Amino acid sequence: LRVLAVAHRRLDKIPATAQDAEQGLVLAGLLGFADPLREGVPEAVSALTDAGIATIMVTGDLANTAAATAVRAGLPVGRVVQGGAALAATTDADLDAELVHGAVVARATPADKLRIVRTLQARGERVAVTGDGVNDAPALAAADVGIAMGQRSTDLARQAADLVVTDDAYPTIATAIAGGRTLAAQLRRAVAFYLGAKVAISVVIGLPLVLGLPSPLAPVHIIILELFMDLGASLAFIAEPSDPAAMERGPRDPARAFLDGSEVAAIASVAAALAVAVSVTSLVAGRWLGADQVPTVTIAAWLVAHTVVAWAMRARPRLPVRANPAFPGWTVAAVTAAVVLVTTPVGDAVGLVRADLLSWAVIAAGGIAAVGLAAVLRRFLSLEPVPR
Repeated sequence: LRVLAVAHRRLDKIPATAQDAEQGLVLAGLLGFADPLREGVPEAVSALTDAGIATIMVTGDLANTAAATAVRAGLPVGRVVQGGAALAATTDADLDAELVHGAVVARATPADKLRIVRTLQARGERVAVTGDGVNDAPALAAADVGIAMGQRSTDLARQAADLVVTDDAYPTIATAIAGGRTLAAQLRRAVAFYLGAKVAISVVIGLPLVLGLPSPLAPVHIIILELFMDLGASLAFIAEPSDPAAMERGPRDPARAFLDGSEVAAIASVAAALAVAVSVTSLVAGRWLGADQVPTVTIAAWLVAHTVVAWAMRARPRLPVRANPAFPGWTVAAVTAAVVLVTTPVGDAVGLVRADLLSWAVIAAGGIAAVGLAAVLRRFLSLEPVPR
């Protein structure tokens, strides 16, 4: 709170000196100027803390002002580091020890801000900097992610930044991080499903050939399955909303490869679940129903099983339909396609025979097997960092 005293005095002539002007004044009152925190800042800081992101306050304000603001922002009370000459005299090792969650650096110069960014980066941190002034530009440019406030930023700050927050709201940063984490998680899930399904369909086609049996699927059947695997699954996973637990987990190490151990395990799990459920169904059909029923049973079993396994891959399998209509829509479309292909003349056009009652029993058994395998997949699948 910056305070100015206002006083007045009637003069017959202009005072000769400032000291003369300040004599005999009558106090009119005090003016207080506050620069309050914007709405939602404490909640955003709390959300970022839960997400494993440390917050350090670096400001040009005086130490008392900075400390009071930090407390209102929800940061833990700690020692305030003095910037300027005092910080310049501090060794890099001592400065590094001070830069922890809740640290406050007051009276910071542009050089101080830049040094803080580089000190954090030197110990392996990924650093985001928010700012709006010319004095923030060096730190914004050096940060891994420079974030400028769009409405009040100087042109130089916006040019130096990587991102511009158009509404000047700090909580938007927390929202963006949650969105980024959700996008990364859904991409990993979609890729695990997609590659796992590709491996599985190769097994479904290749295993009978290895055993000296005819291929269970013709090229036209594979094209039909690809439409649901590629287009349907992609739309369903992309449309998934944010997972509320995304901000309760620690950040994923950006140095880790995309195809890390957990991703490869997820691909292998999807492939195993689909390959076992559909291959066994196909082989049973060939043994007990006759060769002409194998493509019919295989394509129907696949259309049902691959949506079941995809549901197990979701971050929230019990998500309401209205939250992501694409997922249940894709499932209904796949099951409907299976029914149409094996019970109507549409199947005749692609070389499928009509499914009889026993064929439906085998298809249902394959679907039940897929449900069981998907439940096991769900239990052991982990594509996100461990919750904090």
